[in-house]
Amino acid sequence: MNMNLNAKKIIIVSNTAWYLYNFRLGLLYLISNKDYELHIVCPEDEYTAKLINLGFLVHKWGLNRSSINPLNEILSICKLMKIYMSIKPDIVHHFTIKACFYGSICSLLCRTKNVINCFTGLGHLFISTGKKIKLIRKLALPFSRFIFLNKNVKTIFQNNSDREYLLNLKLVKKRNSFVIPGSGVDINHFKPIKKKLNSKSLRLLFPSRIIKEKGIIELITAVDLLNKENIPIKLYIAGRTDQGNRSCITLKEERILKKQKNIIMVGHLDDIRTIYKDIDIVILPSWREGLSKSLLEAAAMGKAIITTNVPGCKEIVEHMKTGLLVRIKSPEELKESIIKLYKNPKLIVELGKAARKKVIREFELKKINNMTIDLYERY
Repeated sequence: MNMNLNAKKIIIVSNTAWYLYNFRLGLLYLISNKDYELHIVCPEDEYTAKLINLGFLVHKWGLNRSSINPLNEILSICKLMKIYMSIKPDIVHHFTIKACFYGSICSLLCRTKNVINCFTGLGHLFISTGKKIKLIRKLALPFSRFIFLNKNVKTIFQNNSDREYLLNLKLVKKRNSFVIPGSGVDINHFKPIKKKLNSKSLRLLFPSRIIKEKGIIELITAVDLLNKENIPIKLYIAGRTDQGNRSCITLKEERILKKQKNIIMVGHLDDIRTIYKDIDIVILPSWREGLSKSLLEAAAMGKAIITTNVPGCKEIVEHMKTGLLVRIKSPEELKESIIKLYKNPKLIVELGKAARKKVIREFELKKINNMTIDLYERY
């Protein structure tokens, strides 16, 4: 950590240490190497100690990210405000929706001059059609406008669709909002592994948390359809069930998943590259993303991708150029896309090569992180 007494103090806030370690570690290192005094604020989880062991100063924030209990939420805001008051930051940078909401409230009350909100996706609050969430969204909008439209607040989006959505809701102003496409990918860390395609079966990888919003139910349905047509496939699922997410699958659905004969549950992998040597195609039928880190890594590895034609995925995959796009919540289209690639191994190779070229051109890690640092240096 920078101990320069004249260094500007910057607070990075997220609803999990897991997110910062897995998605923003490169940015944290870059900030530390600049003339900033870096403070990290997040709830404690298994990645908190990893950040501390890397030398980062971490302040533990009492937050239940899936809670909507008003008393718990007010308590979480008070705890965060206490941290802000003790540090007196020059800049605060919030990642994930709950951190943006609560951090913006604290910044307003503490009169923090420079506030950056990064919407890493619209999340359950904005995309859910449940009655309870829709009511909360309706009640929250007027207050959200009050805190997000403050002159000290700038907003980063990972794709233009999310930006337009919040512009239409009048939650942000055009002049104070920016698009920085995702968290970037290290193209030297994630690079192609030379291997031959398996002519006997097609090996698919689902590299994500096992929650409904990632399209896991549609994917399992597609696998069942492929089994009925005797298409030889194996699906590897590299992720864990996320009980802290309101979209998590049920225990019954998880048991059904584990019983599938051609589905291999490998769990969360600290180094996802270890499984890529066994994979032909990466598949992520997500309902919506900020900008999918999993797809960026897959593309950098030179893998053909099947994903949905939704914000956060379609920016990475161009249909029939760097992968295949399907309609959201369509097991039938997933099945047909998998069959298409099964019958055309040459196309798998061509799509993978084009995907890596696109990542190098548009989403390289240093390029993306420097865009964020440039925004800090405007202050």
